[in-house]
Amino acid sequence: MQKLLFLNVGTTKTLSSAIITLINHVSPTKTIAFVTPESEEILEDVLQKIEEPWKQIEKVQITVDTEDPRSLEKFYRHHIVQHRGPNVRITADITFGKKVMAAALMMAAVESGAETITYVGGQRRGPTVEPGAEAVSGFSTALFHVDNTVREAIRLYNRKMFGSAANLLQNIGEDLPTGYKELIKTLRLLFELFHYRDRFNYTECVRAFQALQEHKTLLTMLFDMAQEHVEAVFKRLDDLRQIEAFLQGQDASEKASRLLAGELFAAAELSASIHRYDDAVARYYRLAELLAQMRLYKRGYYDMLKQRYQLPEDAVELPEWLKTMLKEKRPLGLLNSFYLLKCLGLKEAENVVEEQRGRVIYSEEANRMFNERRNRSILAHGFTPLGKEDYQEVRNFVLSLAQSLDYKLEPLLKHLPIEKDPSEIVMNL
Repeated sequence: MQKLLFLNVGTTKTLSSAIITLINHVSPTKTIAFVTPESEEILEDVLQKIEEPWKQIEKVQITVDTEDPRSLEKFYRHHIVQHRGPNVRITADITFGKKVMAAALMMAAVESGAETITYVGGQRRGPTVEPGAEAVSGFSTALFHVDNTVREAIRLYNRKMFGSAANLLQNIGEDLPTGYKELIKTLRLLFELFHYRDRFNYTECVRAFQALQEHKTLLTMLFDMAQEHVEAVFKRLDDLRQIEAFLQGQDASEKASRLLAGELFAAAELSASIHRYDDAVARYYRLAELLAQMRLYKRGYYDMLKQRYQLPEDAVELPEWLKTMLKEKRPLGLLNSFYLLKCLGLKEAENVVEEQRGRVIYSEEANRMFNERRNRSILAHGFTPLGKEDYQEVRNFVLSLAQSLDYKLEPLLKHLPIEKDPSEIVMNL
């Protein structure tokens, strides 16, 4: 393991003793000393007095304006990053030099992944520490890195990149103050909840939602919500459980399928909000199919528990090919599902399918939505990227279809951005 120490060299005549005390305390493999023309004399004095093991000192002349914090920070960061590596531990000292130099070095060190920040204090005689009475103190930069990581995770969540946000927080260690532990655990559960919901993994979604119940107070702080509003959100847990049971073939109620339809609608809208229009169109396609299956379930032609088509005993007269598919419980797909509804006398199905020369085809409008748009996307059979206009036309068609079938689409949960500063939240815990 290589240990590196970065420090500024000041111009006060008595600094040599403090710098030597610092180097002896840190015991670095190498010291990188930033100097100005005025401070080179001090560094030469250090090199003459320091013991042999610690004479590995690299002098770096500061070539930027020492009154410009941004230029200094960029200069320091360039040199620190050059020395960064998998087996390198970095300490940066903020004792010496002008205040602006110390502040810039600290910022550069934290941003570049330094592990420790040190400061040399001790018994003072006037404005300076008395030589021989110096004491070195230091602190870990872990909390700086944690704070930055939490901020970045929140930014990802606000941009609806839930999986990336959750993964980022998983890499944070456990050796943290209680407030940060509580915040990170709450945020990770929240991000996982939305991530698994977007992936229709309602088992994991319910797990995360249940665990979040222990963190209601922190949620009120995150979203600046009244306690009763948070309680109202958690009343949707039973609905999420019902969707989970539906997808596992344990609940065939109409309510469960209506809840799932609302979630499909929410998933499509979420995809569109982050410009994943191909994904949004694919989800609206699946929503249209689910709407047909829900109506067929009412007539006995779809088994919600086993999620497959069937031929009921009281079936109406149907074309032989369609009757065979139902007997064999084969998937019908969107086109044939609506054709079956048309055979059952559902007028709204005529907006989707029609017969032409003995063939079942999409209506002109539905063909434009599902064949020309959905089928040409990368998520179906083509490579043509879909845009906002494609999404909006498919959306309008499917929502109009849902309305004509008397299905109201209501998402269970709403994504709310987090606008609070994580440090402020931790301070109030």
